[in-house]
Amino acid sequence: MNFSLPTDPHELEWLTQVAIDAHCQVNSSARFSLGHGVWCNSAVSLLLGETKSASLKKYSGTLLPLLGALSALDQYGACYSPETVIFPTEYSKKSGIIKSAHNFLNIPVNSRDSDALYAIRNSLMHQSSLISVDIVKNVKNFWFEINNKIGGIFSHATIPWDGVYSSRCEENRTLVNSEKILGLAYKLVKTLIKDHQEGKLRLALGGGLEELLSNYVHLEFSVSRRDSYIKYIATKIYEEISCQPAGAKLAKEALSSVPQSVRDEAALWLISEEGGLDLERVARFYPSVKVVP
Repeated sequence: MNFSLPTDPHELEWLTQVAIDAHCQVNSSARFSLGHGVWCNSAVSLLLGETKSASLKKYSGTLLPLLGALSALDQYGACYSPETVIFPTEYSKKSGIIKSAHNFLNIPVNSRDSDALYAIRNSLMHQSSLISVDIVKNVKNFWFEINNKIGGIFSHATIPWDGVYSSRCEENRTLVNSEKILGLAYKLVKTLIKDHQEGKLRLALGGGLEELLSNYVHLEFSVSRRDSYIKYIATKIYEEISCQPAGAKLAKEALSSVPQSVRDEAALWLISEEGGLDLERVARFYPSVKVVP
């Protein structure tokens, strides 16, 4: 993060919304625009964009998409939780992939699917292997094989594997549908975006917005950050004045908590901007706005 956070709580709230919007995009471009002079890049956004491309190719459509999907599930689970916390507090130190599965994908913690997701994430990311041996408790060992023809995410071993390599048999094998795990990642992104739009998503990072902007999302402003904020407010004013009743109502609701002085500043910008609105029209909604000759 190469800028300080705003002290104005309304601008800070807007910046938080922008950062989460950027983080939950799937974009194959390393740098993309969110409008209002805001440019961003996010490693997980690019990863999911490239993952989607790799999944369609004959010689990169199995392991690479699986790795990308697992990485995204892990990161998003560490960053976000529902506004109403549903993850059991006694498991608060569990991995991000377990949290995203429980909080947003209806895969409960300590279920077979949850355990298998965590195990394949560990085995692939830490040692590029499809074997996961629990060296601490030796109770949850997995021998994976990728098979995209199975109906579910996993087809679990009929006999749990004891982790002894020489004793493995076919009944110890857990089948993995790589395509369905990739589908979980995209389902998660859609859920996060929907919850964010409805105000049901919260940052779960201990460092809050500063940690999100330092570790996961990079924002750039083609104008000053303050000017980007004013341009955003001006857009809402334009919608309030020019949209049909439903759109105007939403814009008015978005503006309701913004101080009058900020709205006046944005209204002035809207009047001065080429293609904006004329003073007479704006003054019907903002009579305090004056244009200095």
